[in-house]
Amino acid sequence: MINLVKNSIDDEKYFIGWWDEFYIPETQFYHSFNFSHDYCIIGYDDCCFYCAGYYSGYPKVITVTYNDFFEANEALTINHALLWKRNPNYIFNFDLNLVIRGLESYITGKVPNTEKRDYSSHVFGKNVLLKLSEMIEKNNCVDIRFIHTIKQQKLLMKMRVEYIYNLYNFSDSNELEVINSIYQQIQHIFNLCLKLNLTGESYISSKISRKLNDIVASEEKIYPVLECKFKHILDNK
Repeated sequence: MINLVKNSIDDEKYFIGWWDEFYIPETQFYHSFNFSHDYCIIGYDDCCFYCAGYYSGYPKVITVTYNDFFEANEALTINHALLWKRNPNYIFNFDLNLVIRGLESYITGKVPNTEKRDYSSHVFGKNVLLKLSEMIEKNNCVDIRFIHTIKQQKLLMKMRVEYIYNLYNFSDSNELEVINSIYQQIQHIFNLCLKLNLTGESYISSKISRKLNDIVASEEKIYPVLECKFKHILDNK
């Protein structure tokens, strides 16, 4: 396995796989919780792999010893891998229209009309948080992977908005403060979910439910403001 990864890197291919973060230092679940998650190896040296990704909520590169890597992979009963090769001719084009459609879809809880599949039985956008809020209060427990995914979505939204504001030199920071606040709230909820799963205290599930509903209320106010501002950019191009 280790030689396979090394050979892939030598062939200028990123190695994508899955491991159990219980065995990976610098991850949130190291020696505390069995958590299957994907990883991306971008390099190696005599004793470690270099892995790029989101660790403890932030994008960075960590080093993982060959022994930790082996244990983390062996802990999974089923695993798979992908090889990605960078296209040197790729030109990044930021699509503001795509961001606007995503905001509309999130607030309405509906998939854009461009999708050909029938998603009528699925839950989307803000309705995911509302549904999750109901489930947590009803079951008094939560699969932490749901909250982890939502936390990553809020981080990506935060990064997108910051990128757009820097790109177009917006000086008004009120919207950024709200977006940052939402991300901080979901981080707090993540910690509360860990506490809920450990203690089973019903007051914690009620607190999580209220906080998730508070996030939806904040997003229902701020996302239309962002959508209007971004549409104004396109109208003036």
